[in-house]
Amino acid sequence: MIRIVSTILISLIVISIFFIESELDAYEINPVVIAVMPFKNETNEKSLDWLSIGIQSILENDLVYLKMFDTVFLLQLPDMEKLNKMRFEELTEFAKMEHLDHIWIGRYRGSPDDMDVEIRVVEVKSGKVLFLRQIKCEIGQLLANLSNAILDIAAEINPNIDKEERERVLSKQINSVEAWQRLTQAYTYYFSYVREWDEGKREEIIPKLLRTITNSLVMDKDSADVWNIIGWLYIGLNEYRYAIKAFEKALEIKQFYLDSIIGMGHAFERDRKIEEAIKYYKKATDLNPSISLFWSYLLDVLIEEEDEKEALPIALKLLKCRRPYYRYKAVSALGEIGDDSTVPVLIEALRDEDSSVRSESAKVLGEIRDKRAISALLDALKDTDKLVRNYAAYALYNMGKTDWIKIIVESLGEKDKMVRFHAADIIGKLKYSGAVPELIEALRDEDEHVRGNAAFALGEIKDKRALPALIEAINDEDSYVRIMAITALGKIGDKNATSALIEMLKDNDHTLRALAAQFLGDIKDNKAVPAIIEALKDKNVYVRRKAAYALGEIKDRRAAPALIEALKDSDKTVQIYTSSALYSMGKNVGLEIIIDSLKDKNSDVRYAAAHILSKIRYKKAVPALIDALKDSDANVRWRSARALGKIGDNKAVLPLIESLKDKNKYVRRESAFALGEIRDKRAISALKDALNDDDKVVRHIAKDAINKIEGKQK
Repeated sequence: MIRIVSTILISLIVISIFFIESELDAYEINPVVIAVMPFKNETNEKSLDWLSIGIQSILENDLVYLKMFDTVFLLQLPDMEKLNKMRFEELTEFAKMEHLDHIWIGRYRGSPDDMDVEIRVVEVKSGKVLFLRQIKCEIGQLLANLSNAILDIAAEINPNIDKEERERVLSKQINSVEAWQRLTQAYTYYFSYVREWDEGKREEIIPKLLRTITNSLVMDKDSADVWNIIGWLYIGLNEYRYAIKAFEKALEIKQFYLDSIIGMGHAFERDRKIEEAIKYYKKATDLNPSISLFWSYLLDVLIEEEDEKEALPIALKLLKCRRPYYRYKAVSALGEIGDDSTVPVLIEALRDEDSSVRSESAKVLGEIRDKRAISALLDALKDTDKLVRNYAAYALYNMGKTDWIKIIVESLGEKDKMVRFHAADIIGKLKYSGAVPELIEALRDEDEHVRGNAAFALGEIKDKRALPALIEAINDEDSYVRIMAITALGKIGDKNATSALIEMLKDNDHTLRALAAQFLGDIKDNKAVPAIIEALKDKNVYVRRKAAYALGEIKDRRAAPALIEALKDSDKTVQIYTSSALYSMGKNVGLEIIIDSLKDKNSDVRYAAAHILSKIRYKKAVPALIDALKDSDANVRWRSARALGKIGDNKAVLPLIESLKDKNKYVRRESAFALGEIRDKRAISALKDALNDDDKVVRHIAKDAINKIEGKQK
């Protein structure tokens, strides 16, 4: 039952325990990657459905003690009708993808007084049944018999099981069948709890869950397994102190109970007691060093604590796992560590069979920025996976402008269109002006995506030599190219593009009309004002919004009468932008519309209002923005927090302190940042508490905010 219960998926829990090859050399075996599936109820008694999950949990709990296995525990939610119709063939594709060797599956028949349980071990590759064990007994003897069956199968695979492994498998602690049944029922309640999005209904489930747990204890309070399962359920309910007490009871009864040891690690980690978490994760890896999941948990907390010295060898071990997910995690950890000695290993990982590992490797190499990776990253631009190509391009961009950029420019002539596509993208992100002639030529490429990226790159470089070609490109047959060309003209910001953009205000495509209006505002050419005033009457609301924005940027008073008229627009967001435009001209007309819009029924309108208020920094809006910190929409809350930080009024300090406890991490981030901007010493205590926030970014911003308030940072 090794699991992080709070991340259970709606239809399937996938809990994976993986192996590290180097740790198993002493055992002279190849660890077998296995999955345990729920057992099928072939009795005529629905009341025995609980045994499906019950047997599965017992098997998995035993198997973790055997160093010969690398286990993957798959728990189907207790839908017995679906389970009983499941065929092995349905699992094959997933099993092969996850590199499983065996699936343990079975069924049970009979009655509580005369159980007939069958365990089958099936080879994924061939579909053959490798091992078959049948257990006939009354239900009270089933636990002990299951353990013996596991050892029988394990002994056939590897006769050299050591004494400690054997003893731990046989150390069953649930004495009461009723307690076992209650615990399985508790899981059923828990599954309902995590699947239920309605907070009210979730609250109704909790008493049933806790009552079932209590009943289990009454029936078998001296069972380590009972206390262990209770500990995991409390973790799922975020009650970490109760979880720790339950696991401690389990470990008093059963000293080397791996599941409870890992549970202690989880509970302490969630409770932000990292040193204690590390101690328990290390204990688990000592007890069974073959289980990669244990190493993965340890790696996560070491990375969290920035203990690179201890984390590095663990990451390198996990990189050897057969399981792609753990190779991915290892590469990600190497990125956090940032040691350039790992570059050769990461370059090798760029050739991994799994695309997620390759893409993460490219991403990490881009973060490390070691020139030794350039050749491999250039090759990765031809990868079959889009994400790998994107991260390789990003990595090359991160390398900066070096001699290799000339290779990228030459790549604009490659036969592979994806290489040309990424070459244009990289040149644009690097703003490499030496490629302007080649990019102008690429505006005539046969592939529309290459043409679009060429336009994007020219916009980033902002070289006026590209103006004629970009003006021509706004009439391209492909809308994406036209959008990129208009955007590029706007970024270059040259008034020679004004006439072409004014013409685009008449285009049939409203997206192009809206962009033309926006970039005319950015260019700030007064010649465009009459055309933009006309666009204020456009039938499309997005065009009208951009027109109001543009007039606010140009600040030409000729537009004031039209803007005042536009305050009557049916769209609240147009009204907001119109008020902002008038304010930018020195006319405090319609500002109450913006403030009132913070209470609009439409969350997009409320968001736009908060955004504009952060831009114009209107102090009279502070009370309304404080109220908006309690908005039902998280986007409105964080935008309001940002606006309050920009305005810098001390009246917002206490409400922002309260928002540091918001359930949304982005609200907490913006609240911490805003408090740093306001620099009121009343916030220091709350910001220090935020140094223990679950979100790393919140902790970082809180630290910066404290430094600002204490005068250590400008």
